[in-house]
Amino acid sequence: MHNFWKLYGKKFGIYRKLMFSFLVMLGIPLIAAAIFYSCTMNIVKRQSERMGQNILEMTKNDIDAYLEGARNFESRWYMDDNVRKIADIQGEISREYAQTMLEIFRELVKQSATENMIEKAFIYFSGSDKIISTDGNMNLSMYHQLYMQDTETTCDEFRDLLREHHQYDTMVFGRENQVKKPVMMLSLKNRRAESDAATIGLCLDYKKIQGRLLSANSDESDAELMILSERGEAITPENGLFDLEAADYEKLRKNIQYLEHDAGRAIWVTSQTSEKTDWIYLMLTTSGVFARDIKRVRMIFLISLFLSICTGFGLSCYLAGKTFHPFREILDMLKAQETPDVDQDLDEMQWLSRQVENILQKNVDAQKMLDKNKKHMREFCLWNLITMGCDAEQLENYGICFPHEYFLVAILLVRPIQQNDRLDEKTAGLRRFIIHNIFAELTQEQYRAECFEFGDRVVTIFNLPEIDSKAVESIHESMDKLREMIYSPFHFDICGLIGAIHEGQSGIRTSYKEAAELSEYLVTLDENIISVEDICGMEPRYEYLEDIGEKLAEMVSVGNQEAAENTILEVFSGRLSGGVSLNLYRSLVYEIIGSLLKGATAGGYMDAASEVSFPSESVIRYSMEETKKQLLAVLGEISRKVCSIRQAAADNSNFSREVEAYIDEHFTDPDLNISITSQHFDRSPAYLSGLYKKQTGRSLLEYINMKRISFAETLLKEGVSVVEAAERSGFRDSGGFIRTFKRYRGITPGQLKGIKK
Repeated sequence: MHNFWKLYGKKFGIYRKLMFSFLVMLGIPLIAAAIFYSCTMNIVKRQSERMGQNILEMTKNDIDAYLEGARNFESRWYMDDNVRKIADIQGEISREYAQTMLEIFRELVKQSATENMIEKAFIYFSGSDKIISTDGNMNLSMYHQLYMQDTETTCDEFRDLLREHHQYDTMVFGRENQVKKPVMMLSLKNRRAESDAATIGLCLDYKKIQGRLLSANSDESDAELMILSERGEAITPENGLFDLEAADYEKLRKNIQYLEHDAGRAIWVTSQTSEKTDWIYLMLTTSGVFARDIKRVRMIFLISLFLSICTGFGLSCYLAGKTFHPFREILDMLKAQETPDVDQDLDEMQWLSRQVENILQKNVDAQKMLDKNKKHMREFCLWNLITMGCDAEQLENYGICFPHEYFLVAILLVRPIQQNDRLDEKTAGLRRFIIHNIFAELTQEQYRAECFEFGDRVVTIFNLPEIDSKAVESIHESMDKLREMIYSPFHFDICGLIGAIHEGQSGIRTSYKEAAELSEYLVTLDENIISVEDICGMEPRYEYLEDIGEKLAEMVSVGNQEAAENTILEVFSGRLSGGVSLNLYRSLVYEIIGSLLKGATAGGYMDAASEVSFPSESVIRYSMEETKKQLLAVLGEISRKVCSIRQAAADNSNFSREVEAYIDEHFTDPDLNISITSQHFDRSPAYLSGLYKKQTGRSLLEYINMKRISFAETLLKEGVSVVEAAERSGFRDSGGFIRTFKRYRGITPGQLKGIKK
C-alpha cells in the first residue's frame, strides 16, 4: 500500500487539482449565461414599465385638462358678488333677494352648458341651508332627495361634508356597481372671513372620465387604469377586472411602485398625482404582461446555457489531455498579454519579475477601489439610519459605532452669496466636500459624530451621552465658525438646521425630519442657522382679514397709491409675526396679489393679470425684502394705469349720455341690467355705476327703473292691463313691476287705473 501511494499518490493530487480547475472553467460559462439572463429580464421589464408610465402620463394629462376647466369654472363663481351677498345671509332668505338668486341660477345654467365635463353645478349656502343649482333653487334636503338619494351618503352627512373646508377637493359619491358621481368642491368664506359660508360644487361626467381609462378587457392586455380620491373612493373602467382594496393613499402620493395583491394575483401599482385636484392616477399591472417576453427570454437562456456547458466541457477535455510545463504556460500566458513597448532585452526571469510587479500594482489599485466602495457603503448605511433604519450588524461591518443612547441630527446647506449664482454639479460637489471636512474637524473633538453627504446637503449625526441643551449651543457655535472660515476664502455661505435630541436609533430619523422641516423658516426668520428650540418658543401668526383685502382693493380701484403702500407695509410688519412657515408666508403674498388684481379690475384696468409682472416663485421663496419691493412696484404700475383710466373716463362728458342712449334703446329687454350695460361699454359694473353716479348724481339702476316705470305709466293710461304693461316695459313678472311702481310712484298700477277712471 505504501508503495502504491508512493507511485500514484502524486498523480492523484495532480488529477484532483486538474479536476478542480476543470470545474472552475465550467462555472465561467454558467455564470456568464446567468448574467445574460438577468440583464435581458431587466431590459424587458424596464421597457414594459416605461410604456406603462407613458400611458399613465397621457391619461393623467388628458383628464387634468378637463379638470382645469372645472377649476376655472369654480374660480369664476368664487369672485361673484351676488354669490357673496347670499352667502352672508343667516336664516331664511327674504324676498328681496329672490331676483339675485334667479340671476345666479340663470348664469349658472348658461355657463355650465359650455363645459364639456360638467353634468350639474350647484352652490350651497350654509347660513340659509339653500342650494342654487342648474336644476333649480331648493332646500338641501330636497336636493339630496332628488339627486343624491342613490348614494351611500345621508342628508346630514352630505350637509356636514358641504360645510367642511374644500380647496378644489374632488370626491366620488355612489354605491358599488352603480354609476358614481365625482363632485369637485370649493369653499367660499363670508365677507368677514370668519368661516366658510358657501360651497361651489361641480358634478363631473363620470362616464366621460371612465371612458378615458384603460381596461384589462382582453388576453393581450393585463394592465388597467383607475383613479383614487383622498377619501378612498375609486373610479374604475366600465369593465374593470382589478379591485384594489385598502389602498394606502399617502403611500401612493409619493409616486412610487409597489406590490399589492388582488384575488391571489400579484399586482404592480404605479401611481402619479394629479396636478389639478387630490386625485391619484393608478396603473395596475399583473405579471402576465411580461409572461410572453419572459418565456422567450427563458428559452434563449436555456439554449445559451446548453451551448455554454458543451463548450466548457469540450475545453476541459482538451486541457485534460494536454501535457504542459507550468512555468512555460505562465510565461506564454503573460506574453500573450504583452504590451508593444516592453523591453525585449530582458531575460525570462527579469521579464516575469516585471509582470509580477504590474500585477501587484493592479492589486493595489483594486484595493483602493475596494476602499472607495466601502466608503460608499458606509455612507449608504448612514443614509438608511435617517430614512428607514439600519440593523446593528450592518453598522458594525462598516465601522459605525454609537456607544450612547441619545442622538441629534444637523443639516448644512450651501447658500450662494449672489442671488443669480448658478453652479454646475462639480462646483456644488466641491463646496459640499469643503463643508463636510471642515465641519467634521470642528465637531469631532467635542462629540462623537458621523458626517456624510446626502444629495445637496451635508448631514451630521451626533451621538450624545445625555440630553444636554448646551450641545445645541455648541453645534450652533461650530456652524458660526464654519461660516467665518468659508465666507471670504471660498465666496459662498451656508444654512444650518439643527434638530432636537431624541433617544434611541429611531430618534435619528425623528431629529432629521425636524431639521429638514426647519428649511421652511429660513426666509421668514431671515436667519442662517435655526434649531428646533428657536421655533418652539414662538407663537406664529399669519393674519390677512377680509376687511384688509377689501380695503386694499378699494384703495387700488381709486388710484390711492400712498394709502395702499402703507397698508401693504402694515401687513408685512404688523400682521406677519413669529416663525411662520414658507407656505403661510407664500399664502400671504398671494392674498396681497389677489387684492391688487381685484382693485385693478374694479378700477377699470382689466388686463392687469397679463400685463403686470408680479413676483415670481423663486423671489418669494428666497427673499422677503425683494418680494416686498416688487409688490410695491406692481402697486405703483397699477395705480398709474387706474388713474389714467379714471381721468380719461371723467373727461368724457358724453359718456353718461351714451349710457342713457343705450338704455333708452334696450330698456324693454328683461335681461337688461347693470352687468349687461357694463359689458357693452367694456367696464366693470362697480366702475360704471360709480362713474355714472359721479357725473349725473343718480344711480344707474334708478335710471333703468325710472325709464321702465315712465313707459309703463303711459301704457296704463292708454288702458293696457297691468300684466301686459309689465311685460312690454321690461319687467319679468307683474309682482316685481307692482313693487317697483309703488316705490317710485307711491301707488300701485291698479290704483292708477282707478284714478284715471
